[in-house]
Amino acid sequence: MLDICYSSGTKIDISFNAKTSSLFVVGKCYDVIVEDLKIDHDTILWSNRLEYTGVYFKSGRNLLVDNETTIRKF
Repeated sequence: MLDICYSSGTKIDISFNAKTSSLFVVGKCYDVIVEDLKIDHDTILWSNRLEYTGVYFKSGRNLLVDNETTIRKF
C-alpha cells in the first residue's frame, strides 16, 4: 500500500518523508515485533510515543494520552 501511495504521490508531485513519519501500535498485539515499513528506500521508524497536533500518545494495549510533557512545559 505504501508503494502505491508513493508512486501515485510522485505522479502528482506529493512527497512523503520517512524521517518525519513514525509507526505506532495500539491494541492487544502492541508488543508483537512487526517488520519495518519503507517509503521508497527510506525506513519508517517504530515509536512507543507519538505526537499529533501537540498531544502525545503512548503505545499499549489501550490508547493512552501522555500528559507529562504538557505539564512539564506548563
